Amino acid sequence: NLDASGQAKAQRQFAWGVVRFFNYSTIKGSRKLFSQHNTISMYRNFLKIGWRRLRQEKGYALLNLLGLTLGLSAALCLYAYVRYEHSYDQQWADAERVYRVVETEKDDTGELINSAMTNVQIAPVLQANSAQVETAARLMKWNKYFHAPGTTDYNQATFWYADSTVFEVFPARALSGNLKEALVAPKQVVLTETAARQYYGTT
Repeated sequence: NLDASGQAKAQRQFAWGVVRFFNYSTIKGSRKLFSQHNTISMYRNFLKIGWRRLRQEKGYALLNLLGLTLGLSAALCLYAYVRYEHSYDQQWADAERVYRVVETEKDDTGELINSAMTNVQIAPVLQANSAQVETAARLMKWNKYFHAPGTTDYNQATFWYADSTVFEVFPARALSGNLKEALVAPKQVVLTETAARQYYGTT
């Protein structure tokens, strides 16, 4: 040891041990096996030490486990929220610049409810009075029966009433016609390819 042999001799022995370690089998042949063995041993020792500390200092270990559990739970909740927020409407160009106006109301029990149903004048007022609003579009869902010209059947479908600017906010590719003029006048409609084939047999 250091007391019996002296510092100089101990340093020489350490240097010799380091030199002997760098042999051919260590550098070439068994590096991967040595690394795996060390990793397994390291984790095994961590588990032993952790279990020993858990038995010796139960209160401290329980407090650490509680903090770890709360931290992981908060991180998972935050990850789930961020992932959900990035899981929809990302197909639109400039999706990060599109905002929906939401109105907050109270129900009969006093609970606050967020709703996308707002006053019809909000869109033109915002566009006229706010330089940050480049364009605005209003949408309203409606289920109704309709009769397609040239057919004898009445069909039930879901329609969306929309401003002519809707395709400025949500760009789309037209298979036929001009989307910039498609909703300018009353009683005009834009159909998806699936709906056009279903009701008219063609696009």
